[in-house]
Amino acid sequence: MAQGCGVRYGNVFHRHQTSKATELSEFCGAIGSLSLVVAGVLTAALLPVLTPFFSEGI
Repeated sequence: MAQGCGVRYGNVFHRHQTSKATELSEFCGAIGSLSLVVAGVLTAALLPVLTPFFSEGI
């Protein structure tokens, strides 16, 4: 099994392919789900902080 397959599926293909990763292996599906959750939490936490830096020119 290629290392990082769960992370790739979780971040790139999102929920649908994360379920497909579970068909490859339970571990791959778990890592895919975890990376999807971490990406969502980081987005929700960092977006309000970083928005003022990107919206100054608007």
